[in-house]
Amino acid sequence: MKWFPRAQFLLTISVLLVSGLSGCGTASESSDPTSRISSTGHTKPTPPAVSRDVVGTWRGSVWYAGENREWVYTFNKDGTFEDQALDEQGRLISAGSGTYTLDQGRVAINWPTGTQEQASITWVNADQFQYMISSHTDEKQIGLSVGFRRSAKVSVRTAPPEVDNSGSIDPYSLNQQQEFQRRQQDEFQKRQEQARQEMEEHHQQDEARARQDEERLRQDYERRRQDDERARQLGNK
Repeated sequence: MKWFPRAQFLLTISVLLVSGLSGCGTASESSDPTSRISSTGHTKPTPPAVSRDVVGTWRGSVWYAGENREWVYTFNKDGTFEDQALDEQGRLISAGSGTYTLDQGRVAINWPTGTQEQASITWVNADQFQYMISSHTDEKQIGLSVGFRRSAKVSVRTAPPEVDNSGSIDPYSLNQQQEFQRRQQDEFQKRQEQARQEMEEHHQQDEARARQDEERLRQDYERRRQDDERARQLGNK
């Protein structure tokens, strides 16, 4: 009967040793933040950190000036900035460049023309952020919210612009943008000249009608005067 307490003692020591080893394994696992083991023994991937790098090209749609527009913003590493505005058909409306600064999620953009813009950036993920304009030289843009998404940088060709048979120009080339803007300016000047000529023609027509009306009144007055003179002469007889 003396062997039973000894066997029970050995069994208790074995259980304690096994528990201790299991506890050591758990502590080792929890002390390593990069090692996450599931109950099936597979490593759980750590979610990637969201990038806050605004450098690159971004595109977003916005309702402005009574139409849908596509804004393209490019933030360069050297602090320079480029922007383009496209219409719904992808045609270039305007393009510009300037400088920018970024401080704790707030962007300040300055154009050489004196235009200034300030906005806040709220990141959605590494490739998308919400852009809220809080200050702008053009007060109509204050309060605009644009959802920008990362985009490939627009390629710029230094070769002369290629114009197809229809005369259309690719707005994504810098040279072609300049040609496109020149054509827009020429077209605008032509429309202004046409409107001026039409106004001048209308003015001349109005003056001609006024002279005709004045001549008719003069002739009517002369006829009445002659009639009165004849009537006076007959009365004297």
